[in-house]
Order: sequence, then structure tokens, then C-alpha cells
Amino acid sequence: MQPLVSVIMPVYNVEEYLEEALLSVFNQSYENIEIVLINDGSTDASLSIAKKLKEKSEFQFRIHSQANGGLSNARNNGLKLAKGEYIYFFDSDDLIEKEMIKNLVNNMEKYQSDVIRFNAESFFDQNYTKENYSETLYSSQELNENYVYSINDFFKVQDIIPSSVCIYFFKANLLKDNNLHFLEGIIHEDELFTPIALSHANRLMFVNEPYFKRRYRNNSIMTRAKSSRQHAIGYFTVVKELNRYVSENNLDKEVKEYFSKTINRLGSMIFGSSKLTLKENMYLIKIGIKPVNSILKKIKSKI
Repeated sequence: MQPLVSVIMPVYNVEEYLEEALLSVFNQSYENIEIVLINDGSTDASLSIAKKLKEKSEFQFRIHSQANGGLSNARNNGLKLAKGEYIYFFDSDDLIEKEMIKNLVNNMEKYQSDVIRFNAESFFDQNYTKENYSETLYSSQELNENYVYSINDFFKVQDIIPSSVCIYFFKANLLKDNNLHFLEGIIHEDELFTPIALSHANRLMFVNEPYFKRRYRNNSIMTRAKSSRQHAIGYFTVVKELNRYVSENNLDKEVKEYFSKTINRLGSMIFGSSKLTLKENMYLIKIGIKPVNSILKKIKSKI
């Protein structure tokens, strides 16, 4: 019998996109799928659309409704409910290719992988304001296809590992045995979850196929103005938690070096931001984030 795959799908006010997203799951050539849809307090027609489509689904389809708790909370609750041997986190306004799950399961079984990373393509909603667009980095030039990487090699060969969980296919035991979950109450949660999850894997693979289709649309969390306090504190919290993870765990050299680079990269993006408090900026200095001299002088003048 085919291994069960759990597709965890948080839903919040996506009535325009939900049917198309769900149909891309319904159309999968793989047969043993459970859809775990978490209705995160939607106030539009999302829940009724989900219930209507559930009646047409040939897959196991569970709908869990809850008060709005945010994306991380919805994913965490979906992970608790998931019964599959493999886990895929799917955003409810995006799409996946028909052969994705079948091909990824085949590779997981054949190579006994813990995680497979694959590629993505972006497309624009017809009303999307393209001047807001910045290309998400899904670089794969350093990786060899259908090669099983050790944890050290996977971290060593990549300067930046894409964080979006939507381009990763996980063995469920990897996540559940290590009690992994998404940090709630922030955005940019994938920047924290993904590297930590990967650091627990022993066998990692890359498949050079754009199975995931990212929709860019107005008013999504990730396409709003990047100058907001919400974005700055999200990155700040990720930096703080990654730094804590490194200090509390005996990581291999290559993994630790990658985490250090990531901490510096993310910290440098927000250092000196007016959206951070003086105390938060001083924390970044304390952990070694290198400020521009002019910014450092500006901060010191306020002390």
C-alpha cells in the first residue's frame, strides 16, 4: 500500500484562491493523500468552499476550524492532526504540479531520504502590483540532482538555503520525533523552522523540478511593505532564536558555520532599523552583527 501523505493547509480568508489550490491537490496522480485543512478563523466564504469541495474529494479530507491564531499556529495544529508518513505544508493561495507527490514519495522511498527540496516558479495574480515584487531566492546552482547529501554537505555547499517550507517534503518522524514546530506570533517563521528542521536530517535530496507554484498577490502577508514593525520584529526574533539554538546545541562545524552566516545575514538586514527599539539594536551588536559605522554612531548617540 502507498504511504499516506498529509497535506497541511492553513486557510484564512482566501475565498478567491482556495478552490484552485485544492483542485491542484485533488488532481495529484498519487492516491493516498489526506488533506488537513485548518480554517484559521476565516470571515469570508473560505469555510463553505472547503466544505463543498470536501464532498467531491476522493481523498481523506479533514477540516478543523479554530479561532484565528495565525499561520504558525494553524500549521502546528495541522501537524498534530496529521497521520501521514510524509508531510507537505501547502499555502492555500498557491498551486502544485500534478506529479509532485507521486515523484517525491518515490524518491523518498528509493533513497530513504528524510527531506527532499525541490524548485518553484512564481506567477502573478491579475491584480498584483508588480512594483511590489522582489524575486524570492530559490537558487539551486550548488546542488546536484538525485544526490543524497549528508547534513554537513547539504549545509556546506549552499550559501543561502531557501527557507520556504513549501519547497520541502518532510518525513513525518523527522518533525514529530524532534518536537519541531513553528514559532507563533511572528512572520518570517520559515526562516527559523526550516534550517532547524534540516539540521536534524541525516539524508537530504534535491529534485530540480518546479513542482511548487508561488502566487504573488496584493495584501498577502509577504507582499506588504517590508518596512513595517511586524517584518522587523519577525527577523529580529528569528535571529535571536537561531542564536539561542546554536548556543544550546552541539552542532557540527559546517552546520554551525551556516547558522552563523544566516544570523549575520538576517541581522544585517534589519540592523539600525527605526522599527527596532534601541535595546533590540543593541542586542544585535552584542551577538556580533556588524553595523555600518554611521549607524553605530547614531545608536551610541542615543545611549
